[in-house]
Amino acid sequence: MGKGLIEFGSELQRAEDTMNRLIACSDFLTPTEKKEMYVYVTINSIFLRKGAMNVDFVPIIERGFNLNKVVQLNQLSRDYAADQITIQQLYTQIQQVLQTREKRPYAWLAYILLSSSITLILNGSLLECGLAAIIGLMTSQSYPFFRRYLSNKFIPEFLAAFLGGLLACLFCKFYHLDPTLLYTAAIIPMVPGIVLTNGVQDTFNNYFISGPVMILESLTTLVSITLGITFVQLLPFGIMASGKIAVVTVPLSLQVLGSALCSIAFAYIIFAPKQLFLPIGIAGALTWCVYVFVTSLWQSNLLNTLLSISALSLVSRIFAKHFKAPMTIFFIPSLVALVPGITMFVGLSQFGTGRITTAVRTIIIVITNLLGLSIGSIVGEEIYKLPEKFKKH
Repeated sequence: MGKGLIEFGSELQRAEDTMNRLIACSDFLTPTEKKEMYVYVTINSIFLRKGAMNVDFVPIIERGFNLNKVVQLNQLSRDYAADQITIQQLYTQIQQVLQTREKRPYAWLAYILLSSSITLILNGSLLECGLAAIIGLMTSQSYPFFRRYLSNKFIPEFLAAFLGGLLACLFCKFYHLDPTLLYTAAIIPMVPGIVLTNGVQDTFNNYFISGPVMILESLTTLVSITLGITFVQLLPFGIMASGKIAVVTVPLSLQVLGSALCSIAFAYIIFAPKQLFLPIGIAGALTWCVYVFVTSLWQSNLLNTLLSISALSLVSRIFAKHFKAPMTIFFIPSLVALVPGITMFVGLSQFGTGRITTAVRTIIIVITNLLGLSIGSIVGEEIYKLPEKFKKH
């Protein structure tokens, strides 16, 4: 159960809480045995303590994202806790979930929607949205191609970003465009937004080993894709990106449409349950609109991120209760347009091209966005719990 949750992209706290809950609900264990057993989860291993001296260890080698399986495993743990299935049935059904292979026949279309819709809400023209769709498709298809032949994942990331950036550069040369949005479209399929977000949140949840490790992992990926784009910009015919993005000038109808589409597209990519696409799109649109509205009032990176993530955290928990699904099913896809991975890429790219002062300012923005993201998630959770606390008092 715990190994599957981590491998499919669940946050560490959920995996640890789920396993400890299973122990507490197991009638075949005596109260003393339950008291002596405890689970501790890291990003690449799970430890189970049994008594004072016995410790079992399970390694976690491969990690990916399949939110549909996270939902299924979460439901199995609920059924077991409610005595609706036995321990033997729980084990059998866990194995069925783990062994089932799910396919995404329209993943290519989802990547097209993801790249073009993010370009749209970042104030891209119709032409730039069309070009972004082509670039995003190329990047998304080239990465798994290189990954099949190269064991180190960072080299395929570099090569895919380089090819996507090269295509973006050629488009910008031909159409006389600022390449900022098209370079962004080239790296969007590979931006480690979920890993970076989970790393920050796990660090705030006192996972001081796994949290920083995930942040470091996401940074290595960002460095790889940044180097790919930087190499393109340093070519004799390369074009430097200005890094300027103006989201507040986009019409509201396009903001709503674009943010909903990019959330749904990303939800499809990470195997979110299809029946939850509509609430995911609503959560994504609401979050982005709050962000744009606050940005139009105050030019504060910390405040606009904090308030928009607070809204997302609150809405995600409301939807999670209503649809009986983990909160992350709604939170992660809806966050795709706000994760600071894109800004981090811009900052690292500025470092790579020698614009040190500008890069430092951009990295400071990234840090404030990460703080806003973490604090906003906590604030939303506390607001959600307020009615229950008032009832108790």
